[in-house]
Amino acid sequence: CRPSGFDPYRKKGKPVIDTQELTNALEDAGFDVEPYSGRGMYGAECVSITIDSAGDLWELAYELAEQGVKVPAPSMDNLGRKYVAYWPSAKIERVA
Repeated sequence: CRPSGFDPYRKKGKPVIDTQELTNALEDAGFDVEPYSGRGMYGAECVSITIDSAGDLWELAYELAEQGVKVPAPSMDNLGRKYVAYWPSAKIERVA
């Protein structure tokens, strides 16, 4: 039995952010937003961006702070030469 509002993708201490708010903020900062299914998400998709280096997250944090947007730290996966930063709590629902 899980408590009401239980989210298996929410990490302890990371607030859940509104998907549309995050998407708008990332696009306003100049990033291309894509759906991504990270490790342990079992096919569920969330908001993500592809970056060249982990240092690009500092640029993102600065851009979002200037907009007054509070965003939890993303999860990261290495794609070889690039990285994907993704927010498991910002789920993307596919409509069939």
